[in-house]
Amino acid sequence: MMRLLKKRRTPKRHWSPVANPDYRAERFNPKTRASTYFDRQCLDTSIDRTLYHYRDRVAAWLSDGQGPLVLRYRMAEPVGWYCGPRDHESGDSSQVFLLLRHFPQAREGYRVHNSYVEPPGTGTVRPTDHWQELPALSQLAGAYFHEEWFEDYEREALAPVSHFSMENPSLRLRLVYETDLVRRSGLSEDALDDLVIRQLGFDVLPAAWDFSYDDWLLQLGGRAAMSMERWAALAHRLQPTDSANGDDPIPHLNRLFQQYFGSGCTPPPNGCPDHVAHFLRNPAGAKRGLLQDIDDLQGKLTDTELDWLLQAELCLPASHWHGSGPRQFLSELRLAAEQS
Repeated sequence: MMRLLKKRRTPKRHWSPVANPDYRAERFNPKTRASTYFDRQCLDTSIDRTLYHYRDRVAAWLSDGQGPLVLRYRMAEPVGWYCGPRDHESGDSSQVFLLLRHFPQAREGYRVHNSYVEPPGTGTVRPTDHWQELPALSQLAGAYFHEEWFEDYEREALAPVSHFSMENPSLRLRLVYETDLVRRSGLSEDALDDLVIRQLGFDVLPAAWDFSYDDWLLQLGGRAAMSMERWAALAHRLQPTDSANGDDPIPHLNRLFQQYFGSGCTPPPNGCPDHVAHFLRNPAGAKRGLLQDIDDLQGKLTDTELDWLLQAELCLPASHWHGSGPRQFLSELRLAAEQS
């Protein structure tokens, strides 16, 4: 007779994404909701009207050049269905979510990275005695912990935080402050659930890792702080004078990764040369700066530091490596730049 074995429950705080940055949540699905447009026409109409409504804001964002842009717009009529973590059936919604990323190859200079239907009122943070707004957490929620984050970041639990830190340098310290602010506000778990899921728009369920919301916010702040400290140390070694002023020590390489090798970007069919060649068509002097950035990394950092920098901080997906190590990958980039 077959004996049934009782599955042992994983104890709370059994692991820490900060202590184990390479942990991949293969057994868990922390996503909280699902949605779909009624049809292709609703999708196209929603995107067109949202972009037209925010045309001035999009133009300003393109000239600013920092981070992805989150847009939310309320259509006149429902355009799709959504189902939340505590919904027993799907519901209609007219609220549209758009995520834009810089994409120099496109005529407009950007691409619609994601678009879906949200529950009404998502993304609107209600003021409290502790805060009026939470810009860093709002940007992290909409641009990084969106409906497709679990696939975009290859199931890495806190990779979105590292990507956020690289693309939004002005909000790094603010994120650490806001996570601590929310944790000290004394909100109950139910109130934190409403803030994180409904008001901020995170598509993540910390209970998938046996975390409370307070534990999870602690992990977000810890990862952001760790990224700042390690990045500052590496930046000082690369360019001591620039890092003291808070400048990016590898601006050309960082821009190349964000625009052509980042999360959601299609791997180049012919390897690095295609992306590098297109990147170098932009501003004059980019080739010299890119070569200098690559030489600085290869000459001043160890293989372990390169691996951490490219994967954990610059969030370079494994699909872009073509089976090579970090130093070999940079050598391929350098060769492609020299031949362009």
